Amino acid sequence: DFEGYEGVFVKVKGARDRRVVISLQGVIAMAMATLSPDLIEVIEEPKKR
Repeated sequence: DFEGYEGVFVKVKGARDRRVVISLQGVIAMAMATLSPDLIEVIEEPKKR
C-alpha cells in the first residue's frame, strides 16, 4: 500500500506511456507499471521564494 507516499510522472525509456515513480529517499525508487488515474492526487510543489 502506497498511501501517503509521493511520486512523480516520468517518461520511462521503451514505455509508451508515462509512469509514476515512487521514491523512498535513500532506499529505493520503483516505477509502477500501471496506475488508474482515479488513484492519483495531484499536489502542487511549494513555490520557491
